Amino acid sequence: MTGFSLEPLNPQITSPYMQLDEKIGTYPTIVHRLNDLNYRTTAIHPYDKNFFKRDEVYEKMGFDLFLHDDSMANKEKLSRNHFFISDESTYKEAFKVLNESEETDFIYVVTMQNHTPYADKYEEVEYYVSGSGNADEAAGYFQDLENSDKALRELIDQIDQHREPILLIFWGDHLPGFYRGEIRETNDDFTFRETPFLVYSNKKKLKGEVSTTSSIYFSNWIYEWLDINLTAYDTLLLKLEEVLPMIDDGMYLENGELLASRKELSPEALEVLIEYSLIMYDITTGQQYSHDYEFFE
Repeated sequence: MTGFSLEPLNPQITSPYMQLDEKIGTYPTIVHRLNDLNYRTTAIHPYDKNFFKRDEVYEKMGFDLFLHDDSMANKEKLSRNHFFISDESTYKEAFKVLNESEETDFIYVVTMQNHTPYADKYEEVEYYVSGSGNADEAAGYFQDLENSDKALRELIDQIDQHREPILLIFWGDHLPGFYRGEIRETNDDFTFRETPFLVYSNKKKLKGEVSTTSSIYFSNWIYEWLDINLTAYDTLLLKLEEVLPMIDDGMYLENGELLASRKELSPEALEVLIEYSLIMYDITTGQQYSHDYEFFE
């Protein structure tokens, strides 16, 4: 929602919206942009509102409404032993917001169903797993995934039947941590950081595939599809996406080649990355001169 990457930050900054939030006056978000265009902006996270200081951070990001485990109307879980509110319930909550809203909506959803621990969520699981390092954890996780698949299918069916145009961007934030031994040894760090995503619309004709990307670029796509005017910051993110379609801490994709440090980048890519890093420094650590120059307006 900000376009901020961990790549330019010091290694000890692992949760920037917790660790840096009090130091940052304001920062750019897609939420602020859409608020200005009279969207109703809602965040949904079916868990403790204080976890990662979401109640404070989401307010600062500009959300009109934050729904969490205490304020959601739909709170069903998949089993008596399951720790978390299900994906299905979370999607029902999103459609409750859509159906009750007169405005155009932007809804940011972070689900919890597939979060660790996995071993004791279900009385019975339909999977037998070996080679993962923790077979019980993996079996519970795969049961979660099957239930997520069903919930996603139902979500897309609801989107197809909805009267308003909907654009869905759906992605996973990380793989589970139960892989051990040979699995770790035979796969590189990139494989363990890569997760699938999809983009779907009930009105727009979307064709083709996008190769590996970073989620910091999702706002680029949204602005293009919704035909929203770009700021200087948006244009910088577009330039960065062109030269480095994926960046992460110690991991870069340039011209289809996976690189491990800034030293390996071309001069053109490095120049844009340094410009981007300067803006991130200005907002997170510096004097926020970029606001004076209306860089985000």
